[in-house]
Amino acid sequence: MKIKLIAVGRLKDAYLRAMVDDYKTRIGRFAKLEIVEISDQPNRPGEEEKAKGIEFERAGRYIKSTDYLVALDARGREMSSRELAPFLEEAAVKGKGEIAFLIGGSLGLHEKAFERADFVWSFSHLTLTHGFARALLLEQVYRAFKIKAGEPYDK
Repeated sequence: MKIKLIAVGRLKDAYLRAMVDDYKTRIGRFAKLEIVEISDQPNRPGEEEKAKGIEFERAGRYIKSTDYLVALDARGREMSSRELAPFLEEAAVKGKGEIAFLIGGSLGLHEKAFERADFVWSFSHLTLTHGFARALLLEQVYRAFKIKAGEPYDK
């Protein structure tokens, strides 16, 4: 299985980079993980949709037509860690082994991202920084692999 994480914005905080690097190593036991950072688009008031569109165009260069695309957004469906494990397995089959996760920047995702997405996932109705969402996503993916492997996942 291959997992691709496409995120708008660069991780600036050292503690988040350390978490992401740690989970990237841990996930490596179970799947190949690629992380792609897309630069966020500067915008002016009233041009937010245009900026989100440009960000999605940049992200789209890394999304293959066969990828199973999961967009992260507060209006998506919530899942428990136990639900995520079989979801990843099913998504990998539908995406021919490749799952792409898309995290928007401070403006969120463009409507085209939702049109292309195979699934929209919400961690909660809370607003999260994209850096924290990235670390949380990888932690949950790792936890799902542990559950699927029958290993303890609560530590």
